Amino acid sequence: MLRDLWQNLATIAGRAAGGPVPYDPVVYAGVYERLLRYRNTEILELDVILPTERLSVYDFAIAPRDFVPTDTEAERFIREVERRYPDPRVLDGEIARWWEI
Repeated sequence: MLRDLWQNLATIAGRAAGGPVPYDPVVYAGVYERLLRYRNTEILELDVILPTERLSVYDFAIAPRDFVPTDTEAERFIREVERRYPDPRVLDGEIARWWEI
């Protein structure tokens, strides 16, 4: 399944030329950076293969970051959206097609 995911991503990135492509973390990250270009992203490089047959990502007790904006940040974000979308219908249309790149 993961191999299929990588081959699909390699095709999207224009790297697949008719056969299996060796995994390339730079290409993998680049596809997702492009897909998530309007979101804050951070690439975490792992130098260990986790034993997924015995563990899940949910087994790691990592405290989540607080993503609640301050009042000042929330006000700034609202003003920015109002500036970029003076017509709320345009914003509604973009939200309705959120998955499109």
